[in-house]
Formats: sequence, structure tokens, C-alpha cells
Amino acid sequence: MNENAHQAKTATAALDRGLSLLRAVTEAGPARADQLAATAGIPLSTTYRYLRTLRAHGFVTDAGGVFEPGPVLEPTRGHVGRAELVRIASPSLEQLAELTGETAVLVVRVGLHAVCVHQVESEHAIRLAFRIGQALPLYAGAGQRTLLAHAPHEVVQAVIDGEFQQFTPNTPTRENLAKRLASTRLSGIATSRGEYSRGGVAIAAPVFCNGVLVCSLTAAGPDTRCGPRWQSRTRPVLKRLSEALGADLDAMPGGEATL
Repeated sequence: MNENAHQAKTATAALDRGLSLLRAVTEAGPARADQLAATAGIPLSTTYRYLRTLRAHGFVTDAGGVFEPGPVLEPTRGHVGRAELVRIASPSLEQLAELTGETAVLVVRVGLHAVCVHQVESEHAIRLAFRIGQALPLYAGAGQRTLLAHAPHEVVQAVIDGEFQQFTPNTPTRENLAKRLASTRLSGIATSRGEYSRGGVAIAAPVFCNGVLVCSLTAAGPDTRCGPRWQSRTRPVLKRLSEALGADLDAMPGGEATL
């Protein structure tokens, strides 16, 4: 093998490793370098080297050693970062929690996962809550399913073709997920009952900026408080607040939002 052929082979192998790592970043959700190295099947030292390069070019962000897709991989969300989105959405979350009496949650899509980026917890002693930065499945839960329902076709297909974990007896299956997504798009509101957490009820609405989905707003609580009457009261509140938040995002300089 001549020198040029050897260099080409080496470059191709490096590109394969880099693409494997990039795919691991987009599919794993927030993850540490050792987790990404295991997923991509490359040495940890090589993973760190590639992550530095990917971060320098905007493909990856690093939050205290936890890596996730950067702005280059989410081009449709525009020009405002996650911190700005949380700042703008905070009043809507506070109103949602006050008007429904339950936890209000802001969720965004990162690759093939949903991520909780902010919440205002219910004042009740028994309540539903998530961890900030927690990666959630896109197929289980109202807020997550709302994100998936309005995601690009290739994202929807990747989730349907991927692994499904049965968190509860009510977790959607591969066979019925497409029907649930169609129903979510048609109604504009998603409702889940114990899909991700037993005994939990959640209602979610999408938030659009110039026609592009940015995040979902969710009200979530225990089924002992969140029966049919609560759900009926909550749906119009969510619709109003999600539309108002979308209008606030439209009004930003550039009129777009990205995470």
C-alpha cells in the first residue's frame, strides 16, 4: 500500500469514528464522555479528543462534563439559547403552575430524547417533578410525545424503529405510537395517564415560533387530583399560555428560537 492510500485509509477510519461519536451524541441525550465512548465503541482518550473538536465547531455542548447536541445540530430553532428560552418561558410556567395547581414543565427535544430544561413545582406535598437536564423518552408522556408529533419524519421513524421500554402498562407501544402521534397533531393537545410514571397525569401543548416547534409546555400531577374536571380546566389554559409564549418568541430579534 502506497503512502497516499494509507493516508486515505487512515482518514476514512478517523471519519468513521467521528461520525459514530456524533451519532452517539444525538441519540444518547445528555451523556458523559465514558458513556459516549462505550456507545460509539471507541477509546475514551479518542472520545475526548473528538469531543473537543466537535465542541469547537458547535456540534456539541459541554455542561460540566455532560455532552449533548450543539446549535449546529438544531439549526431550525434559530438564535436564542436555552438560558434565554428559560428566561422568556418562566412567567408562562409560573402562571401554568398557579392556575392548575400542579407542576409546570418546559421540555425540549435533543436528538432522539426529550430534556426537561425548567419547571415550577406544585406546592402540594405529593406532586410530580422531574430533574432539570433529565433525558426522557420521546414516546412516553404528554410533553415528550408532543415534541415527537411535530418532529421531522426521520426523527419519528428513528424513534419508532428504536428500542421501546415499557415503563408502565400504559406506555405506548411501537404498534400504537404512530396513531397516538397523529391524534396529538390533530388535537393540538396531548394527554397522558401513567405512561412514564405510574399514577401520573400530564397535559401538554406545543410552542411554535414562526411555525417551527421550539418546546412543549406541560402541566403534570397525580391522578388523585388530576381527574376529568382538572383536565377540562387545564386544556384551555395550556392552549392560551403556549400560544402567548410562541408570540413572545416570535417577537424576539430575528423571530426564531434555538437551543
